Amino acid sequence: MNPSFTASTQYNDWEGTAAADDADSKDLQDYLRDQELMQEDEFLVSAALRVLENSIFVHAYVYSESGSSTSLKEKFAALEAIPVREIDLEISAEQFIKFFKRFVVSLTWKTLDVKNKEFRIVEG
Repeated sequence: MNPSFTASTQYNDWEGTAAADDADSKDLQDYLRDQELMQEDEFLVSAALRVLENSIFVHAYVYSESGSSTSLKEKFAALEAIPVREIDLEISAEQFIKFFKRFVVSLTWKTLDVKNKEFRIVEG
């Protein structure tokens, strides 16, 4: 079975979502090109920040064909598995997060099914 672009851990006690906005100056794709880790005809499909047993790993996954994200979306829809090249990055979690202007991770307990529920803060 191939890995997927969905976050997963051994037990998935906490599950959630993440969202980020590219930095205004230098984003992750710029960094990869500046470091000659990614070519002009490649597209950054995914990035992963993993903390496993207190070790931090950062990976980038690039697709080796240029095109707009719209044309790639159509191409990827027809594929069972997207062929990507994995780039292991030797950077800190802090450096990785700085490639984004805003970076939010939200985790909820796995059995509560509250991912799309609104909440309100009460005075305690």
